[in-house]
Amino acid sequence: MQAGLSQRAVADLMGVDRAYVSGLEQGKRNPTVVTLWHIAQALNVEPAAMLQTQPGQQERQ
Repeated sequence: MQAGLSQRAVADLMGVDRAYVSGLEQGKRNPTVVTLWHIAQALNVEPAAMLQTQPGQQERQ
């Protein structure tokens, strides 16, 4: 999923530090359901859309 936003922009929209967003993006942090909701709000998408595999994208094991 791409929204064309920088980590800083997403962090600002979520009200968290950019390093936290970086950790999420790199898979170093496990987001809570509340965090997923905040990310969805920042990206203007439904939370369920973030849990779906995108075409051409492999699922992580």
